[in-house]
Amino acid sequence: MRNRSRSSMSTGSRRWWPRPTTRARWRPGSEAQAAPRYLARCVQAARPALTLRAARLILLTASGPAARLSAARGLYTLSKDNTQDSAFRAEKLIAPLVDVGRTAVKRAAEVGLDALIYALGALKNLTTSDVANQRLVIKSNGVEVSTKLLLVLMKISARASRAADGSGGERVQEPRKAGSGERAAAQAAVQVTGLLRNLASSSAAAACFTRASTAVALSRALGLWGRSHSEIALNITRVLSKMSVIRECAEGMNDTPDLHEQLFQVLSTWRGEKATVLRGAFVLGNLTMSSPEARARIADIPGSLDTIIGLLAAYVEEPASAEPRPRHASATREEVLVKLVRLLANLSLDPSVGPSIAESPVLAAAIKAMLRSHSLAEAEELVLNCAALVTNLSFYASPGNKILHGTGGDVPEEHSSELLGCITPLLLCDNEEAVVEAARLYGNFSRLPSVRSFMLETRVVEALVILLDHPSLEVLIAVAGALINVTSDARCADAVASCGGCRALVGLLHQCALSTGCTPAGAEAGVRRRARRGAGPVQSQAAPGSTQATGLCPSPRGTAALPAGRKMPPGRTEKRPWRCAPRSAKRCATSPRRLRCWFGRRRTAPRPLPRSRPFGAPTPGTPPTSPQLWPASPTPSAAPSSHPTAPGAAPERAASS
Repeated sequence: MRNRSRSSMSTGSRRWWPRPTTRARWRPGSEAQAAPRYLARCVQAARPALTLRAARLILLTASGPAARLSAARGLYTLSKDNTQDSAFRAEKLIAPLVDVGRTAVKRAAEVGLDALIYALGALKNLTTSDVANQRLVIKSNGVEVSTKLLLVLMKISARASRAADGSGGERVQEPRKAGSGERAAAQAAVQVTGLLRNLASSSAAAACFTRASTAVALSRALGLWGRSHSEIALNITRVLSKMSVIRECAEGMNDTPDLHEQLFQVLSTWRGEKATVLRGAFVLGNLTMSSPEARARIADIPGSLDTIIGLLAAYVEEPASAEPRPRHASATREEVLVKLVRLLANLSLDPSVGPSIAESPVLAAAIKAMLRSHSLAEAEELVLNCAALVTNLSFYASPGNKILHGTGGDVPEEHSSELLGCITPLLLCDNEEAVVEAARLYGNFSRLPSVRSFMLETRVVEALVILLDHPSLEVLIAVAGALINVTSDARCADAVASCGGCRALVGLLHQCALSTGCTPAGAEAGVRRRARRGAGPVQSQAAPGSTQATGLCPSPRGTAALPAGRKMPPGRTEKRPWRCAPRSAKRCATSPRRLRCWFGRRRTAPRPLPRSRPFGAPTPGTPPTSPQLWPASPTPSAAPSSHPTAPGAAPERAASS
């Protein structure tokens, strides 16, 4: 019975699980060897979900180089479809892909350059526009891994280069296959720098870039590949352009040795590539905006100023394209001009660099050509940066200043009238930045007698008087500086007085006093407060019936006797002004310093305090002045000096991608 049951069981079981024969005997590890091959076939399936799951299993199980290469290739192919970005994130594939690069930092030969290129390419595609994937890569220490990986790739490339040079004879000119030597390392560097550029767009990457010393690695990479690989040079300048708008990263970049020199080498080598020149000039402009050390360091680079001025002149002479800009165009001629002009404007802030730039006749001709061919309505940023550059360079009153006195073949009066004729329309435009730059520029040029005569003939002096009613404080400061130089000439002083300039200046001064609280009543209240703190009683010097307000919160009711039954505070002999209760029982809402208000025992209904006029508004009772606009064709005249406007940084613009 037992034997029959055994035979039946063996017969039934033999149908579902046949006993292995001697030839197909089970060996330990056979399933482990078959699993990667099966997963590699699943990666090549047409189902994205199956491909992602199989690739993740391969990367997590530390399979061999062939399986890892198959998984990385499949993920790279799938990452080209941006609709799969969320699927990668849901499958938790970001961290395994970063681990491929982390393993390559320690054991590059184990991973293989081909698998590394595909893995980095997949990460670059996944972080192009997906912010969540960018954060996941940063959270997985992707910035630190990419920085270290870039250094490893440089070592691999240098080792391959030495091996090729020392192999005897000349280097083979035939291209190597993708997985060997310098070419494979350069391809991997393209993917690494592209990934870093995508991560730089995230606000969470600033601390990671500083901590990983990414600027140092990028500077070394520019030295190795900057003059031979245009794509690597473009990617590195894109990363640096994103980093330079972050203050901490910009400080680290300025402390990086040889970074400025490498950027100028890139500008010289790829001067025909608009995208590379645009971003390289943008980086240098950001680094020199607030760092005097960076300006001096750039000035010490041999031929640096000639390189920038030469690039500017070349792009000015390049004919503007009449065709509309392509949708995916990376840079235009006008954008390159804006960044180069801005860089020169920032460099001219250095007293040792500005005179050298101002003495360039090529630059003077290029500025006049740009101002003639571009209007504020068509190229606002370019015109504003040109005005800032002219203002900064006109600060230096040296005899060789071509901006102030023109080139050797120009008559100074004709040069000034031609240059200022392009700037004059900015004075009365609606753009506040343009008005400020034009007023500052006239503040420097008005030191010359010929320019002051030009301002009289074209009625620019009357326009400056009109601008005394402008509501912007920056405009008023710039106009006041220009009027200081203008009124040093008796003819111009008479013109200012004849068009109501004296009344406008007195009204402006009175308004400034009201805005800062420097009224006579406010000054007397300050004396009383200081005396009350340490000098005992102070006798009031105010005339009977005069206003005893603090200046910061004037009382609408003036002085009044204290209510009946109210005792004078100890140490006080004068009458304190009675003030109506403001809307806030704790603080006076109209006081800039928000001083606490005194209240008597008698409460009255809140009464609105008198509102002061807007800053820069005309004095009440002053007849308005309305001079006409100047002629369209100015006539030049004669030239000397007074207080120049200090040079200022060029207007800062949004970061270029």
